[in-house]
Amino acid sequence: FSKTALILIFHFLNDEQYLNETYRQIALDYDVALGNINNVISNLKKTGYVIRTENNTLQLIKKKQLLDEWITGYETKLKPTLAMGGFKLLSGNYKEWERLPIKNTESQWGAEPAGNLLTGYLKPAKLTLYTTESKLNLIKKYRLVPDEAGNLLLYKKFWAFKTTGDTVPVILVYADLINSEDPRNIETAKRLYDERLTGKL
Repeated sequence: FSKTALILIFHFLNDEQYLNETYRQIALDYDVALGNINNVISNLKKTGYVIRTENNTLQLIKKKQLLDEWITGYETKLKPTLAMGGFKLLSGNYKEWERLPIKNTESQWGAEPAGNLLTGYLKPAKLTLYTTESKLNLIKKYRLVPDEAGNLLLYKKFWAFKTTGDTVPVILVYADLINSEDPRNIETAKRLYDERLTGKL
């Protein structure tokens, strides 16, 4: 999958009806060319992930298989382009992550912190935050210190649909936990899948 495909597929997996949005609206939402959108959807049809129903609407099939492919592509092609760097908390105590004032902001927890908040099972050792805020703003607001070896990693949000709460969409939490290859995280990812994704995919 191309970068554009990975971004759009993420939206489709979270909101299947978006497959039937006009190309013009999708182009506006994601600032991509109409031809690129056509290529993405055409390829999804060719690879058997999208069908046209009797009602003349597009529908995703083989969603779990598509998610598995997306997870691999996301880690290698898209996620590296979203990285904003490593940081540590000025206090030096990463366990204070829950006190960071991210409520009602443009930032949301991903990976291990999100796994903790969604399952109550995982104690995070590494922190991941997805955001639309500027790096300077984040440093000031959350009292961060740039440190490539730090245990707080910042990434740019890449989706155009509205999300609420303190965590990124569950599919992204699941993907980051699986891709970490950490047995603790993979166990939490399986719990997350059973509790929140089974039946949707």
